Amino acid sequence: MTILSYFFILLISVSLLFFIIIYPLFIKKSDHYFNQKMAEFDESLSIMELISELEADYLLKKINQEDFETVSTELKRRYLEITKGQS
Repeated sequence: MTILSYFFILLISVSLLFFIIIYPLFIKKSDHYFNQKMAEFDESLSIMELISELEADYLLKKINQEDFETVSTELKRRYLEITKGQS
């Protein structure tokens, strides 16, 4: 075998080493960060939808004012906690 053949074998080995061992270490960190941010966004969106439904129920007189204010305040507090963590 020539020296060029050894060079290509070494190049292929180093490439495989990089893509099999080193590359996944960097990908998993960014995927975890992305998944965490998406979960926070999904939760904040769900809370906003709950607040809208609660307001609609209050306007249709399905719940009384005291319950509306209690639940609404708690949902808004939770929403602010989540959005503060996102920034």
